[in-house]
Amino acid sequence: MAQKLRAAQYNGSYFDRGAKASGRLCTPEGWFSCQGPFDMADCASRHSINPYGSRESRVLFSTWNLDHIIEKKRTVIPALAEAVGAQAGRQVDWEYFYSLLFTCENLKLVHIACHKKTTHRLSCDPRRIYRPQAKPTRRRAARKRP
Repeated sequence: MAQKLRAAQYNGSYFDRGAKASGRLCTPEGWFSCQGPFDMADCASRHSINPYGSRESRVLFSTWNLDHIIEKKRTVIPALAEAVGAQAGRQVDWEYFYSLLFTCENLKLVHIACHKKTTHRLSCDPRRIYRPQAKPTRRRAARKRP
C-alpha cells in the first residue's frame, strides 16, 4: 500500500486545481464543493469554498474534512487486521483496503457542518476482503485412439 500511495504522490492531486479533472476534487479555478454527509448523495446546504482566493479562505478550508464513508477506525482497520490474522492460505486484497483508506471510492470532502460524528454502521464487503483463489485446473484424461 505504501508503494502505491507514494506512486500516487499521496493523492495530492485531490487538492491541485492544475491536476486532471478525474484526479482532483475542485474546479480548474480552485472551487471545492461539499459532497455532503456520508449517508447522503450530496450537500443540502451547497457549501463551497475557494482556498486559493484568500488567506482567510485557506484558514476556513482547513476545517473541512475527508470523511470515510465506511469508517476507517471503527471498521476498515479492524477488518484489515482480522483478515491478516485469519488468512488461512488466502491472500488479503490489499488493493480493496487501499481503495477504502485512500481513494474517493470511500472518501467524501465535507464541510465541518456536514461531518456527522455518529457511527456509520457500514461494513466492508466480505466478498472483497480476500483475493479470489485461482481454481486448480484439472487434467483431462487421455483419449483412447482406435
